[in-house]
Amino acid sequence: VILKRPGLQQLYLLTVVTVLGQFTAYSYLNPILATAGGLDEGMIVTMLFVFGIAGIIGTVVASKTVDKHVETTLLSAMVIMCISLALLTVTAAHTPSLSVLIICWGAAMTAVCLAFQTVLLTVAPDAADVAASLYSGIFNVGIGGGAFIGSRVSEAAGFMPVAYVGAAIVGVSLLSLLVVKLKTGKWLLGEQTGHKVGEPVHESH
Repeated sequence: VILKRPGLQQLYLLTVVTVLGQFTAYSYLNPILATAGGLDEGMIVTMLFVFGIAGIIGTVVASKTVDKHVETTLLSAMVIMCISLALLTVTAAHTPSLSVLIICWGAAMTAVCLAFQTVLLTVAPDAADVAASLYSGIFNVGIGGGAFIGSRVSEAAGFMPVAYVGAAIVGVSLLSLLVVKLKTGKWLLGEQTGHKVGEPVHESH
């Protein structure tokens, strides 16, 4: 029954596509940085650590905006994420630029996840456990699918194009949001159920 809700359908679609793009690149971050930037193992590990710290920063920042401005938080984070993936190969050989990019990317990814979870609780407050379980499964599909796409791309064309493919996939998510905006006047379909995304909902049973 809950899968009939447009807001939840949109959320699950955004989740699987966005995570697909994220992990197309992230699953192969080590060889991408080694190939495109010539980084050694120690520097790559450092960048992964920075990515993790940036995720904490992204959570702190997004938590201050997501409840009242979930659309803005989600859109901004997805745009930053897409740009970061697109520029990953370009900046790989320049450590300062790469560090800034990794921080932006890591923060944006966690902000996207926080926004997704906020939307989830908004569009399915009466079935949060079931909706969250489905969300978790779909998220994992995105992780596995991203790793698979990354492997196919790297085998066919090397590691250099992998991040660009990831950026393009995240771009598809952004394009889907734009289509919804043009058709409905709103970025998130959850608002069509008679409540504002980010506010409590009381549904009849």
